[in-house]
Amino acid sequence: MVAANLGVGNPEFSNSPNLGNRVSNKDAAEMLNVSKNTVIAARKVKEHGSVSLRKAVESGEVSVAAASEVAEHEVDLFLIFVC
Repeated sequence: MVAANLGVGNPEFSNSPNLGNRVSNKDAAEMLNVSKNTVIAARKVKEHGSVSLRKAVESGEVSVAAASEVAEHEVDLFLIFVC
């Protein structure tokens, strides 16, 4: 989830002189020694996952990849119930 906090949309890093305004998925992956797909999945969890799902990933109870899949379905379920 650290990868999801780097760069775009994170005010904590937006004015950092060391990171500039953006950190690409590729750069975040290299910085953290993970795959680009892991960074993309982490950002999906951060943007679309529930609070409990994000906490489960942060605690290590659920993998980023699994949480990313769940986050996609959470959005689908929400849309089904709202529409």
